[in-house]
Amino acid sequence: MRVERSFFLAALIVGGICLLPVVVFVLVSLWPQRVLVSWLLLGLVALVILVKLAVWVIKAGTIAKVRLSEEALRPGRLYAHERLVEDEGRYDDEWTAQQQQEVMNGPHRQRSYVYSSHRQEPDPNDVRYSGLQPLSMDSYDWAEEK
Repeated sequence: MRVERSFFLAALIVGGICLLPVVVFVLVSLWPQRVLVSWLLLGLVALVILVKLAVWVIKAGTIAKVRLSEEALRPGRLYAHERLVEDEGRYDDEWTAQQQQEVMNGPHRQRSYVYSSHRQEPDPNDVRYSGLQPLSMDSYDWAEEK
């Protein structure tokens, strides 16, 4: 990356030095029309500024529109995810089937997922991470090493 930057800078300097006589010749030859040339240069600078502003406004508008579209799609994605969770976690008891049928038949609205009472019990196979034990001389079993 650094070599490319150095090469680009060197090419820019060499190109500027090569174009310097051409620029001087054009400025000397157009000296009688210096007012016209200055207005053309001023117009060119103003055009560049206007184009940059227009590109910035279009970019900001596009980003805002995409974010609003994503926000509008969010409830549908959440609804689809709720259906997926219900399909994966379906049990054959009547309470769960009744809850799922109510959800499927009713209109969509944002609601929290309700688990059946037997699913709220902790899983005996679920191992929770309780963090690392603090290091101290008392925490090591010295009798085991002998």
